[in-house]
Amino acid sequence: MHFERQPAGEEVVAVDELALAKVLEDCLDAMADGESDLDALAFRTPDAFEEIRPLLAVAQLLAERRPQAPSAPPEFVESLRERIESQYSVA
Repeated sequence: MHFERQPAGEEVVAVDELALAKVLEDCLDAMADGESDLDALAFRTPDAFEEIRPLLAVAQLLAERRPQAPSAPPEFVESLRERIESQYSVA
């Protein structure tokens, strides 16, 4: 697989872009599974390293800045569960 940029409009571009998208998807999946060495991930496909490595850095920054959903306090969860159960219990 070789990832050179071709002039727009040529069929080769579509194939290269699809291959590049697949490489990026595989790297992002690996990052989601906990892999954090961006150079090692990008070097999985050496021909794509120059294009993939900066994209992985952006993805890592975005993941680090993603706000975490707050978890509900256990007391609230228990209270809510009790209210739901009492509302739907058969009398």
